[in-house]
Amino acid sequence: MAPEKIKITEKGYTIKSDIWSLGITLIEICTGIHPYINAKGPFDLSSMILLNESPQLNPSKYSQEFCFFVDLW
Repeated sequence: MAPEKIKITEKGYTIKSDIWSLGITLIEICTGIHPYINAKGPFDLSSMILLNESPQLNPSKYSQEFCFFVDLW
């Protein structure tokens, strides 16, 4: 769930949520592991999404262009 969906804002759901989801999906497809695999439940997952830095791909394994694209979200 995108940070915008967890954190109540005046704007609510925007396209940023879809872009965030795309980035998370691309990371999971590339690595084979969900970036938040260590979450211990829904509350922990929400906290991790809101409080931690966004997950990133290892630039030594993936092209600079692809890492940049994923980091845009």
